Amino acid sequence: MGSIVVKLPLATVLHEMEYFLKLEDNSIYFRSSKRVSVVYLDELLKIPSVFYVPLQSISANIGLKKFEQVVPYLSIVHHIPTIDALQFIYFTFSKQDIADKEIECIFVEAKKGIAKTHFLYDLIKIDSLLVKNTSNFTGKIDYEKLEKEFHTAYTKATYKKLVKKPGKYFFQNLLGLNLHHKRKDSNAK
Repeated sequence: MGSIVVKLPLATVLHEMEYFLKLEDNSIYFRSSKRVSVVYLDELLKIPSVFYVPLQSISANIGLKKFEQVVPYLSIVHHIPTIDALQFIYFTFSKQDIADKEIECIFVEAKKGIAKTHFLYDLIKIDSLLVKNTSNFTGKIDYEKLEKEFHTAYTKATYKKLVKKPGKYFFQNLLGLNLHHKRKDSNAK
């Protein structure tokens, strides 16, 4: 199983992957797209994007990792775990925003069935974010847990740079949610 790790211009990757990134249903959009700043893009680009290509498709002499040698691999990709993030970037940021940005790309040979496995990983993440108590089986997301995780990773100063108009709660602000948490009074019986 071969692999390639290389930095490519973000604009080139988005252009070459355009057929993957366009949404079938134009009514689907990202609620947070109008609320984020370019700093949000910079944060997204800190994580490399993995592109799975067919087995035995990576040439043994790809060691030079020249731009011209790597770009053709974008046309044979069969799975991208970060497709949602790439779609978000594609639909949210202008050509000027992405013009000077680079993205670290990891091309890995794998069987096509790997997409099914990634779906199972996504289900585990969703399960970890659901509200857990005996009376709630509705599938509500635990936004308080998300807020705690977010503030463990980012300072308040960084948070204010990620969004155009920061509010008190990151996820509520970012997604335009109207959340009301019922808190139990510690004095209640």
